[in-house]
Amino acid sequence: NAVAYWPVETVRAKFESRCEKNEEDPEEVLTTFLGEDQEIDEFWQRVKTNLQAGRIRMVFLADSIPAELRRVVEFLNEQMDPAEVLAIEVKQFIGEGMKTLVPRVLGQTETARQKKSSGTKAGKQWDEAMFMAALAERSGEASKKVAEGILHWITPQVTYVWWGTGSKEGGIVPTIQHGRIKYHVCRMATQGWFVFRFDWLFKKPPFSDDAIRRQLLAKINEIPGVTFGEDVLTKRARIPFEKLTTSEALENLKSAVTWLIEQVNAECGKEGDIS
Repeated sequence: NAVAYWPVETVRAKFESRCEKNEEDPEEVLTTFLGEDQEIDEFWQRVKTNLQAGRIRMVFLADSIPAELRRVVEFLNEQMDPAEVLAIEVKQFIGEGMKTLVPRVLGQTETARQKKSSGTKAGKQWDEAMFMAALAERSGEASKKVAEGILHWITPQVTYVWWGTGSKEGGIVPTIQHGRIKYHVCRMATQGWFVFRFDWLFKKPPFSDDAIRRQLLAKINEIPGVTFGEDVLTKRARIPFEKLTTSEALENLKSAVTWLIEQVNAECGKEGDIS
């Protein structure tokens, strides 16, 4: 019934409604869950594709799962493909004024696990050493040197640096956080890109103002060999590290990033210091 009567638009609307009730930004919640390497719209497109293909997970939840139900779940899980059927038994233990919940997943027989695990790829937590090694392999030592310099220059100016969890490709996202609002200053990727995230910035002040984004774009286009049109103002502006190996290109890039950070700090300063 969920496949037939839950179009992806309904699922997305319910998710966004829940986030609003919890005073959360839906995109930030998804980004935290998915990681920076994933596009939000691509995620919802995959949800739609999975619903249409019947790739869903059905779950029975109870404090006690009878043996009969467990056998039914195991049988269905082995027979149904690509759908998955599981049961979660949540035991409660109470004593000395404390209550502990102990969940246990049932229904994942070895046969079902082998059948449904094919093609899945686990992510990995990237760090600086892994990222730089992968970047050097993909784009060369010159690109690695540029990326290292930018990373060490920008790190003291942001709240934190987020490291990707992609199974194949790694990403770095220097982030300024003010309360619950996050500003992605840029993104660096092992594919050999330095990226200005207009697709993220345009939803937050002051970059929700087209004029501010155009000013940023003009500064980016001062980098030798870089020319973006205004169609990029709500997308991602990707610059190959190979174009940033000269001192002039690197200084112009830093000038654009510095201006971006100044706009963020000024906006956050209206309500207080960056946290």
